[in-house]
Amino acid sequence: MYSVKTHCRERVMTPQSISLLKDSEQIHGISQVYFAAYHRPTNSGHQDDISQYIRDFRKWIEPQTSRWISLIVPLICNAGPFDVIVRALGSSELTAQVNGPLDRLCEAIAQQSGATYSPELLVKTRTTRILQGLGGRAGHRKELSGAYEFQGSGIKADSRILVLDDIMSTGSTLEAVGYAIKKTLPNSEIVGFVLGKAGMASNAHLDPDYFIATEEGSMAERKATTTATDPSTRNKSRRRVSAQKNRKPQAPAKAPVPAAKSKPAVTMYVISIVLVFVLLGAIVPLRSGKNAPPPEPTMLETLLPPAPIEQVAPSTVAPTRELRLPAGRKNLHPAVVTIPNVGLRRNHSLESKTVPRAAIRNGERVEIINRFSNGGPGWLQVRTKVGKVGWVFASVVKEQKAKDM
Repeated sequence: MYSVKTHCRERVMTPQSISLLKDSEQIHGISQVYFAAYHRPTNSGHQDDISQYIRDFRKWIEPQTSRWISLIVPLICNAGPFDVIVRALGSSELTAQVNGPLDRLCEAIAQQSGATYSPELLVKTRTTRILQGLGGRAGHRKELSGAYEFQGSGIKADSRILVLDDIMSTGSTLEAVGYAIKKTLPNSEIVGFVLGKAGMASNAHLDPDYFIATEEGSMAERKATTTATDPSTRNKSRRRVSAQKNRKPQAPAKAPVPAAKSKPAVTMYVISIVLVFVLLGAIVPLRSGKNAPPPEPTMLETLLPPAPIEQVAPSTVAPTRELRLPAGRKNLHPAVVTIPNVGLRRNHSLESKTVPRAAIRNGERVEIINRFSNGGPGWLQVRTKVGKVGWVFASVVKEQKAKDM
């Protein structure tokens, strides 16, 4: 039986133990391009974990996205200082929608470096096709020619501008963005950063285990996925099927004869339950008076017991008696979730375990009850409407004006 490790190796990789890689190819208009790892395309036939984790970042899969941000932000800040940060736009984007993982990375860099993330400065005059399959660098340049414009006439002429993208294959996107910036600010200095550069070189400088969650549930899910896709497991399944086909047919075992009255007994049981509900529906209004109107749905909801509150360490959250919002209390520090799905953690660390059954989803309102920042991406301690309390990255929620939950 195929198996995988149930515990990750000790994570010793830190921003202090690695450094960004520099692209040796000169891109017109860009003074220097940094990247974190080599990315092997899915059609290359040679895959590695780091390339997969880069694609997980693009799809906003956790914890890979948060770990990339924690690892990369200090390294990019060391290459600063920067005045303005912008990001490349997707093929269908005319302006940045500011709702993706690349935007969260830009915001984290701006928060730590003191630069300004201004996605509105970079726009496209038209949508473009997906560059993959357009004939390499020549086809990419033709597709992106004149597509970008930089509306930065209001910033200083010698600004140092950081341009971010997720994956670079030919460098044509950074080249098109650099050309648009130089057209408006010819004296500016432009630095590029991409998470992955297309190439088959080794990613030995990165530890794949750093990007994997330590929770037992995540590991069990990963084990199940790996087992399902392992060739040896599939071969064993085929052998079992072949053995069953070659086995001589046996006389089927006689099924036990059900009792003669089993079906009528089930019918009577169902009828009894229906009668009980009918009687309860008739009696309950009579107890409150003949003319009493039926209770509103909101009144019924108040009769339900309050949701249980997860007990956590006193050092990381407020006392238990303060976890639930009293009736009528206003949400003094409201916020709304801006990503598809994220779990609450017991402490302000990616090493901390998640709070059971406490995932929050896009558009859900929460209350901010504490904040933490220690030189890296900020953390917020939030409370959900059902009383769950935990920590999330500050970049995954958007603060709002105070109002009722």
